[in-house]
Amino acid sequence: MAMARSTKTDKARQLNAAFVMLRRNMPLPEAMHRLSRDFELSERQAYRYLAEAMRMKCPVEVSEVTVPITLKVPAGTARLLRAYARSSGLTIGAIVTPHWLRSEWSEKAWLSRAQRRPASSSR
Repeated sequence: MAMARSTKTDKARQLNAAFVMLRRNMPLPEAMHRLSRDFELSERQAYRYLAEAMRMKCPVEVSEVTVPITLKVPAGTARLLRAYARSSGLTIGAIVTPHWLRSEWSEKAWLSRAQRRPASSSR
């Protein structure tokens, strides 16, 4: 039975665990077995994480897991977003998220408004 692919978040956590083990001078065979056991990796994959961690100067950032959503925006806005994403090499999520977090629609502002307003069943 095939194992599920790791997410970027999983990979960052596994890489950081390998980095910490190496920084603590854990012998390579022990680190490989521990990574394999703790993260249910093959020994070969655990070794790959250790090899990559050997080249690192510091731990990698562990990003929050992303989920797909659908938004309705004007067609021109969608065209501009897609064009900018292609030219910059960024995802649309990477472009939109920082702006959303700084806007009035940020999670904190959204929760604050939601707590002040009674729920509407007409929407």
